[in-house]
Amino acid sequence: MRQSLGWNRPGWGGTGLRGLFLSATVLTSAAATATATDWLNPSGGDWHDPANWFGGQVPSAGDEVMFALPGQYDVTLSSGATTAGIQAKNTNVGIAVAPGVILQTYGAGVDNATLRFFGGGQPRIGDLASQFPSGSYFVRGGTIEVSGLGTRLRSNLQLELSDEPGQSFVRVLSGARMDNGQVLVGAAGPASTGNILVSGVVNGSFSRFDAELLRLGYGGTGQALIEGG
Repeated sequence: MRQSLGWNRPGWGGTGLRGLFLSATVLTSAAATATATDWLNPSGGDWHDPANWFGGQVPSAGDEVMFALPGQYDVTLSSGATTAGIQAKNTNVGIAVAPGVILQTYGAGVDNATLRFFGGGQPRIGDLASQFPSGSYFVRGGTIEVSGLGTRLRSNLQLELSDEPGQSFVRVLSGARMDNGQVLVGAAGPASTGNILVSGVVNGSFSRFDAELLRLGYGGTGQALIEGG
């Protein structure tokens, strides 16, 4: 079964469509005082290895992580980690979060880059314990991808998919799941397009995208494509 939804209207976009998610950067109280820590290994490697980070120190809860190396590489996470924020810029980075492991970050941003989560674990964006979360994260001219059975990205922040002119993408693939608060798709006026793809079934488990409120075409163009579900 294949479903395609599109919307292009100034102001308020379409709402509803439970079963979708995705995107980006962070302004929370935790991130406001964060220091930046850059990933250094172009071949990827272990998150918890100090040699892979600028300054020889693994990021702590008060650090904002930056992935900005050219090319494609994967970072593995076999035990939990907490950061103030994760940013990907002009890169293609995958973070393999192992089953049962939580990667907690209080903000995220994708700027002309691809940020991939896989591995069967749980990346989390924002303070999920907060009843009144504030702040947002974004995808700007790039892609956030969540893939693989058991992988579940959770966030209660506002996601802005394409918050500048251009195209941005969210992909939920191969039995993965994304949960989000309010999602604005095509959030930067007529020149912006946000695209959501939900596709794939693994061992009877469908890929899933959930949003508390989804606005397709929030000033720009919003598109959602659901395949196999």
